[in-house]
Amino acid sequence: MKKLKTLTISLLMLSLVLCGCSSKKVKNYNISVVAGNNSCSLLHDYILAKPYLKKIYTQGGQLSIVNSDGAPYVVKSEQIEPLKSYTTSTQKKSYLEKYTSNMIEELNSIKSKSAEIDLIESLNCASKSFSTKSNNDIVCFVSGLSTKGLLNMTTLESLRNLDINKTVSNLKEAHGMPNLQNINNIYLYSVGQVASYQKLSKISIHKEKEFLTKLLVESGMNKDKIHFVDSNPISNKAYKGPNVSKVGQDTDYNAVSMVSNNYNDIKSKLCLTGLEFQKNSSILLNAEKLNSVVSFLNNYAGAVDIFGTTAYDKTTSDERLQKLGYERALTVKNSLLEKGVDPTKINKVSSLSYKNLYHKNEWNEQGFNDEIAKLNRTVVIKDSQS
Repeated sequence: MKKLKTLTISLLMLSLVLCGCSSKKVKNYNISVVAGNNSCSLLHDYILAKPYLKKIYTQGGQLSIVNSDGAPYVVKSEQIEPLKSYTTSTQKKSYLEKYTSNMIEELNSIKSKSAEIDLIESLNCASKSFSTKSNNDIVCFVSGLSTKGLLNMTTLESLRNLDINKTVSNLKEAHGMPNLQNINNIYLYSVGQVASYQKLSKISIHKEKEFLTKLLVESGMNKDKIHFVDSNPISNKAYKGPNVSKVGQDTDYNAVSMVSNNYNDIKSKLCLTGLEFQKNSSILLNAEKLNSVVSFLNNYAGAVDIFGTTAYDKTTSDERLQKLGYERALTVKNSLLEKGVDPTKINKVSSLSYKNLYHKNEWNEQGFNDEIAKLNRTVVIKDSQS
C-alpha cells in the first residue's frame, strides 16, 4: 500500500512537470518597422519585411510601424496574439500569408509628407514604441542620412570625406541620440539608395555604413547586433527603380534619360518647364512660360507633382535652399490656380533644392557660372501616380 501511494505521488509529480513543460509559452517577439519615403525618395520593397512579420504572427508580440518622413510618428502599434497550438500546418500557412500580406499592403500605403527624413527621431519613435525591455528588433528601411536637413545625403562629393566622429557629435548636440539600449537587433535595408533615380558608389556606401554604425553604437546598440542587409549598390533587392548610373564616383553619370522637355513623357520622366526664377528668390522671371503648363494641365487627365529646384552657390545653407525650392514650387502652383487650372490637377508641391541627379554643375575652374545656375533655378513636374 505504501509503495502504491509512493508511485501515485511520483506519477502525479511527473504529470505536473509534463503539464508545466507543455504549457510553457513561446517567448514573444517584438518588432518596429521604420517605413515611409520622403517625397523625392525611392519606393522600398516591403516584402523584405515578411520573415520578421511571419515570426511575430507566429510567436505573438508587439508590432509597430513608424513613418520616417518629415516629423516621424508611430503610425500604428498593436499586440499580436500568437498562433494557437492546435493550428494545422495548412491553417498556419494560410494565416501567415494573409496577415503578412495585409501588413505589407499597409506599409506600401504610407504616404510622404515632406522632402526630409529624420532618421534619429524615427529610431527614437521605434524604440519608445516597445513596452518591454527585451526581444525587441527594429527593421529599418533607410535610404539616406538626412536628419531634418542637418546632414545632406546628396552632397555626394563630401560624403567620402565625412568626418564621422564630428558629424555624430554635432547631431548628438543638436538632437540628442535615440535610446536604443532596449533593442536586440536592428536590420537596415536600402543603405546607399538616395532616390528612385540615384544611388551611391561602393566607396560612399562604405562611408555611410561606418557613419550609421557609429551613430547606432553611440545610441546604445551592440555593434554585433547591427545588420546591413543586402546593401550592394548594384543589386539592392530593397530598391525599386531603373538601373541607372551610380553617383559619387569619379566618373560622369548620365541623367538625360530621367528628364524631358516634352510633357508627353510626364508618366515616366520629370518634365522641364522652362520657368526661371530670380537668384535666391521665388519671383518668376518668365511668367509667360506658365501658359504652356496651363495648356497641358487643362488637357491632362491625371494630376501632377511640382518640384522646385535651386542653384548651389556654396554660401546659402541647405535648409534655406530646401525652403527656397518649396517656395518656387508653391509660386508655380498658385500661379496655375490663378490662371484657372483645376486644383485637383495638382497633387502636391515639394522641393528638390539642388539635390537631384539632373542638377547642372554651376562650378568650374573659373568659379561660379551664373548662366548654368539659371537653368537650376526652375521647377519640374511629374505625374503624381508614377
